[in-house]
Amino acid sequence: RQQAVSRGVAGGLSGVGATDASLTASSTVEAAVSAGTEVRYAGSMTIAAAATDENLFDIEAGAFGLASGAAAQGRTTSNSSVFAGLRDGSSAANRALVTVGGVLAIAATYRAAPTGVIGTSAFGAVAGSGASITHTVTGRTQGRIGNHADVTAGSIDAIAANALDGRSFVDAKTGGIASGASSRTDTRISFTAEMIIGTHAVVETTDRAGTLKIKTENSLLHEDRVKLVTGGAISGAGAYG
Repeated sequence: RQQAVSRGVAGGLSGVGATDASLTASSTVEAAVSAGTEVRYAGSMTIAAAATDENLFDIEAGAFGLASGAAAQGRTTSNSSVFAGLRDGSSAANRALVTVGGVLAIAATYRAAPTGVIGTSAFGAVAGSGASITHTVTGRTQGRIGNHADVTAGSIDAIAANALDGRSFVDAKTGGIASGASSRTDTRISFTAEMIIGTHAVVETTDRAGTLKIKTENSLLHEDRVKLVTGGAISGAGAYG
């Protein structure tokens, strides 16, 4: 988990407060049975890999003066790749082999939790404040029974999944004869979830139901909250997301 806290307050005849924060997370996680590896007569087996990126910033910018302006921007970037399963082989003589009497579980999961919090305030005869939040998330999950792999299990339960749990909060205030406040929030998501059974792979389930479950899933949950307060003889506010 990464966290950044930034504070910037300026005052005077002409006051300008500006703050900035940027957080980047990148990871590669793998749980794999390689070609040439044999696992025999296991009761049950789980091949699982998981990654979580949590980036949080908390920014405050303030300015006070005859002419004042406050600006704040924050960015998070998450880029992760997760693999779980059996690697590709080149032939029946060079392949991954797994024999399980019970359940073979394969799980590749990724969770991104970006959070941005910005508060700005500017007060003066002429006052303005602006806030910008950008989250960029790229997640790739793959579960695989590779080329030429040989798998026998009572049942197989496999999943590849990506999840977003993000938040963007903005609180901007201005006051003066002429005042304005604006905010922008931008969340960009690119998720790929794959569960692959490769060419020439042999997959057999031996329980009575012959259960083989393969699931891929992408879930997106993001909360935006924007509060803009501006007052004066001439005032305006705008929010964009």
